[in-house]
Amino acid sequence: MIAVELRPADYDQGKFTYDFGDTGHLTPLVKMHTLGSTFVPPGIHAGGLRYHGMAPLVSHVIDLDWLSQ
Repeated sequence: MIAVELRPADYDQGKFTYDFGDTGHLTPLVKMHTLGSTFVPPGIHAGGLRYHGMAPLVSHVIDLDWLSQ
């Protein structure tokens, strides 16, 4: 038996925009690469992506093209 994990969604599939930091929409809007605060991974998804957005500081560095994904 070989254990495998589905590849999580790439953040670059999303947008660099303002989004809520939580799924309850209680936090202030934060500019980040995001798949959307309503994003839900497939039910069979066992690992990897647990959050819909990338850290704002990392998002900013990537947007400035100082770091490639």
